[in-house]
Order: sequence, then structure tokens, then C-alpha cells
Amino acid sequence: GEFSSHSRLIVGTTEDGSARVWCAETGTCRQTLFGHADDVKSATFSPDGHLIVTASLDGTACLWNASTGQRVRALVGHNDAVKYAAFSNSGSFIATASADATARIWSVASGECLQVLKGHDKGLNFAAFSPQEGIVLTASMDGTVRLWQVSDGECRLALLVDNNVVNTAAFSPNGLSVLIASASQSVRLFCAESGQCIKTFAGHEDWARAAAFSPDGDLVASASYDGTVRVWSVATGDCVRVLSGHSDWVRAVAFSSDGSLVSSASYDGTARLWCALTGECLQTLMGHSAGTRAPSE
Repeated sequence: GEFSSHSRLIVGTTEDGSARVWCAETGTCRQTLFGHADDVKSATFSPDGHLIVTASLDGTACLWNASTGQRVRALVGHNDAVKYAAFSNSGSFIATASADATARIWSVASGECLQVLKGHDKGLNFAAFSPQEGIVLTASMDGTVRLWQVSDGECRLALLVDNNVVNTAAFSPNGLSVLIASASQSVRLFCAESGQCIKTFAGHEDWARAAAFSPDGDLVASASYDGTVRVWSVATGDCVRVLSGHSDWVRAVAFSSDGSLVSSASYDGTARLWCALTGECLQTLMGHSAGTRAPSE
């Protein structure tokens, strides 16, 4: 699931091919978003919390009104499954990552496709905007993360990650580094300018599936197929907390916008909310699917 901007709501995918919005405090379902023709792979709030974008195996992304649950429009153009969709920080643009090996940049206001980013050799798993919005990163099955100039669609940097499938990647809050979770037991931090690996967070006992920065950039949380979430110090690279409780692989992780909460989503059919400071599990949300992303900001 993903947190809303005020951290009171969480959106995630469910086992019936829809997306749902939950109250973070009570765990109750507030909205169900129906309309895709196949499984929903990701669901994310806009920065202001008014919209939700979903990505689906049906080859489309959809925009929804977060309050009413009504579909605003479909973003159509990919030739294969859409694996992830993300808003820019201003909420004006959406980036989609597809199994057709391309990413697309869309206007939220019009639904128009503004750029098609081509260069990966295999399908994409993830896309994200830099904090300044001028750059989009894409994570691919081809073992690379690419950084693209939004204005002209040119690739300005390609990071080769040991020929491993790259599951997710994230810019640091200042945009200077890129956090990568790939098919290995470690999570790595790369310089966004030079492409050099500058830190490795090692300790998981199985593949790292996802990773996220805290809003202040001081912490990293990683989700693993070993069934745990780990919280790391960016300064030292040390693991400062292990969040245990899921009974199956953990697929997704996110911090709330104030950094006080961590959310995780698992193949065990639940999402969990954790206190970032103590590691205590505060809430278990039932009905999430294997593809659920952690609570939105």
C-alpha cells in the first residue's frame, strides 16, 4: 500500500483485481476502485491526496478520484502489462513502467502521452520521478536502472546492477543518489551523477524486493523475500531495526510523509503498519494481494 500525503489513508491492490483505500488508524476500507480488466499491480496517491493512479496487467494505467472512487480517465498506449505508475512531486505528470520495455510520461490534466522512453532490453518493473521532476528513473528486468531527461526523453545514465533483475529504485529526497533493490540479498545506493555504488546495505537472508527512503533521507527501509522489513541508517549503513511479523515474502515498503510510520505489503495477504521508531506493529490490514504496494505517504 501507499500512504496519502497526510498519512491517514493507505491505497493498495487486492486479490479481486481492484484497488482499495483503507483508513490507516482503524484499518477499515473506505473505497474500492473497480474498472481494470486484469490484475492491478500498483496503486499510488497523488501528492495532494486527491487522485490515485493504478497500473494493471490489462496494459493501462487509470486515474481515480480518491474521495468518490470514480475513474477519471484511462492512460492507454502501452503494448503490454503496466507494472507501476508514479506521480511527479507537483502531481502534474505520471510515469508508467511497462513489460513492453518502455516507460511513458503522461499529462495528468489531459491524459496525453508526452514522452516514450525507449532503451531497455527487457520489460520494466518500476518508474519514479526525481524530486525536481526533470529526471525519471526506470528499473528493468535487463539488470539496469536508467535515468532519463523528461524534456527530451534522452537517457543520461545507465546503472548496471550485477546483471540482476532490478525490482525497484528510488531517488533520495535531495535527488543526489539512487537506492536500488534487485535480485540479491543487499540493497545498494548509487550516486545519481557518476553512477558509482557508494553504499551497500547487507543483511537480508533472501532477495530484496523493494526499498524506500525516509522523508528526511536519514533512513532506508527494505522489504525482502526473507519475510522481514529492515530499517537502515544511511550514514553508517547499519541495520537499526528488523520488522518481523509477516508469514510470507514481503513485496513492498514505504514511509509515511512524516517518517513516523513504515508500511509493508506481503504475499501473506496483509499489509502492516509499523512504528518507525520502535518497530512495533500498529495495524494489520487484511485483504491485500501479493502485488500490494506499501501504504502511500
